[in-house]
Amino acid sequence: MNGKIKYIIPSILFIVVAIYLAKDIYFAQSDIQKNSDVIEKLSATSKQGKETVHRTKEQIKEFNTNPKAAERLLRERYDIIRKDQFIIRQQDDADDIDNRQEDGNNDKNN
Repeated sequence: MNGKIKYIIPSILFIVVAIYLAKDIYFAQSDIQKNSDVIEKLSATSKQGKETVHRTKEQIKEFNTNPKAAERLLRERYDIIRKDQFIIRQQDDADDIDNRQEDGNNDKNN
């Protein structure tokens, strides 16, 4: 009996430690995967931000060096047209413009 206890106690202790280590390894791998996903998302966001900064710098450079480009950028952003131009819009676009104008009037009234 005494000889069996010598082998049973270390065996039980070994099994408990092995289970603990297996659980720890599983959770560590899970955390690593979550962190990898976060790193990928941050990398994608960083890349998108860098592309936006690059496009903006190019627009600024073009705006400062080319008057026609400056005029084009202003026309696109603020829907400005020249005296000899006109715009034909679909009904949905016209409704959006009417809503923006109504919102602007509401802001002035408040």
